[in-house]
Amino acid sequence: MKGISPLIAAVLLIVFTMAIAGILATWATQFATGQLEQSTCGLALTIENLRFESGTVIVAFRNNDPKVNLTGLSATLTYPDLTTSNYFLNTYGANDPLPPLFSTTARINTTITTKPQKIMVVAQNCPKGSVTRTFD
Repeated sequence: MKGISPLIAAVLLIVFTMAIAGILATWATQFATGQLEQSTCGLALTIENLRFESGTVIVAFRNNDPKVNLTGLSATLTYPDLTTSNYFLNTYGANDPLPPLFSTTARINTTITTKPQKIMVVAQNCPKGSVTRTFD
């Protein structure tokens, strides 16, 4: 019985090893980039001002990240009885996407006249970077 020559076997092993290394390098690059974006956008969003005036919540917030556009901005209002209401902020005047180092304001007209207890603002592309603030 004849086998493959040692030279062909060595070439095949090198080709197979390089293919696996290329696949792993591509995956590692994409994984590291995704992790870096998630970690940096965690501090991107801040609430600068928050008011409640007769059924209207006025919230001013800022994107502090110098590179990431924040998209899919939404707010969740929590009331003293622990009920919640969700709002997409672009419907209420906020910029979406929110460019880097940019501030915007949203005026949320609620049907509830009770002052909310707190608000949580989050961007869809940065879900771990939500920011919560209580009403004064």
